[in-house]
Amino acid sequence: MYKVRCYKRNGDLDHEEFVETLDEAKAERTKWGLSIGLRPEPSADFAYYPTIWCNSTSGWQRVEGY
Repeated sequence: MYKVRCYKRNGDLDHEEFVETLDEAKAERTKWGLSIGLRPEPSADFAYYPTIWCNSTSGWQRVEGY
């Protein structure tokens, strides 16, 4: 399971989405970023895009690169 932490343009957390696969998480991340007016990746807006986390035996771990 993956979660996508979606942020507002000011950096505050807006909400979290939960999906089953990394591909779904990537798609959700891109959809949210574009919906709040971020430029498509790769761009200087990278830091404003949602982060992706994976649920492991040791808890939620951020996916490197996302």
